[in-house]
Amino acid sequence: MMAAGALLAGTAIAECDVDLSAPSQVWFSGESNGYDGLDSTRFETRFSVQLTNKSDGPCRGRLSFQHPTGQAGLELDGNELAYSLSQSNSRTSVLDIETNNTAPANAIPIFLGPNQRASRSFSLSIPPRQLRPSGVYTEAVLVRLFDDETNESVAETTALLAANVRPQASILVYDGPLARGAITSGGSQHRIVDLGNLEEGDEASVNLLVQSNDGFDVIVNSHNAGYLVHDVFGADQRIAYSAFLDRHALHLSGGDIRIAGKGPTAISGSVMNFRVRIGKVGTARAGRYEDLITISVLPD
Repeated sequence: MMAAGALLAGTAIAECDVDLSAPSQVWFSGESNGYDGLDSTRFETRFSVQLTNKSDGPCRGRLSFQHPTGQAGLELDGNELAYSLSQSNSRTSVLDIETNNTAPANAIPIFLGPNQRASRSFSLSIPPRQLRPSGVYTEAVLVRLFDDETNESVAETTALLAANVRPQASILVYDGPLARGAITSGGSQHRIVDLGNLEEGDEASVNLLVQSNDGFDVIVNSHNAGYLVHDVFGADQRIAYSAFLDRHALHLSGGDIRIAGKGPTAISGSVMNFRVRIGKVGTARAGRYEDLITISVLPD
């Protein structure tokens, strides 16, 4: 009697045994510096994820980032701040408001030799021109390593992404359609308003564009306390005028005038009108009369 047979043999591949660690908190641009939505400068904050293979065999896996349930951005009291998370050597986003890198097939390939340690660097960036109420915005992102053989999660941790949105306010002279690049936070502008030959009742005005992510105050100050002063003879020759900011009459003889604005504004800003009306000219001496009016804005 004869018999035939075959011996089937193989070696089972052990599941990855990996320690995975990430910073407990990642602050965009540092906790104190924070995010300014009116600043068009683009920059990013880098951090690293550490992996250690604890086994004597190799590990092939994929590193994945995942939004928590019901969240897809940094949040504060229902307000959302969009961000992007990418590998530092790539501009391809692995996590943002539209991308949730949960599936192993979409995650980042990782190979670790026996007892090998590795580090992967990532960049947190927040697009400019997001005007959000001030405060600390956060999202606790889940970081996972999936085993290539089983597609199972073999290690995971969380990293709290955070951004401190600072109170922001900006004001500038606005005479028509404004290019995006002209909107800046801080700085100063000077605009000469030429009233021509002065006659009682003459008016002139400029529009001001205000942007703020919170409530704000507009502060108006007259260098000559509400008078146009002769550029040669000084305060001995002066002409009174009235000033208005929207519907508010401004009494500039008493120093700074503070007007509460309606904020927050949209990123496109809110337009306010500043105008002056010339008082009695009478027998004022001929010549050039002027005043320097400073208009600034401060967030509440």
